[in-house]
Amino acid sequence: RCSNIEYLGYQKKEFIDEEFPHDNLSIVPDEQFMEYFEGSVTFTWVKPEAFMNASSEDIKLFDKIDVNDVSKSPIAGCEMYSVFAALTEFPQRLLRIFTTNDVSQYGTCSVNFLVCGVPVEILLDSYFPCNLETKTLAFSTPRENELWFSYLEKAVAKLFGDYSNIDNLSLAEGFELLTNMPSA
Repeated sequence: RCSNIEYLGYQKKEFIDEEFPHDNLSIVPDEQFMEYFEGSVTFTWVKPEAFMNASSEDIKLFDKIDVNDVSKSPIAGCEMYSVFAALTEFPQRLLRIFTTNDVSQYGTCSVNFLVCGVPVEILLDSYFPCNLETKTLAFSTPRENELWFSYLEKAVAKLFGDYSNIDNLSLAEGFELLTNMPSA
């Protein structure tokens, strides 16, 4: 039996995530869209090479895990980002959430969350929402050439339906999701 990433590697084609489509509904629900973004904002979904000043060979999932890797996004609440930051103090625990230490050559990455104590693999493609005007990511901005934070943020968004739902998670829910440790 092989993992989802190994299976996609056998297919030898780029993975495009149809469960988390590259549209505004994966960002925020339509009726709330203008509450989060002032004015008319147009997003497109792009690969890391389009928003990072690096070639694909220089972009990594992990380099040196550090609390400074965590950047708050413009719309998401700070509680989930606090969980991400706390996990940087325990890099081995953070590394265990990801199924691999790098993005596959076919643009896939996956993380394992614990939903009500049950392991759930979240398979992700390598496209991220980017503001067309500013040419920056709609949400977190990676530090250096590391993508772990952006993938973790995208996985939470996919699990809960869209990026705006990250704002609804509490510290306790975040810690239970990422560590399976009871929290209060």
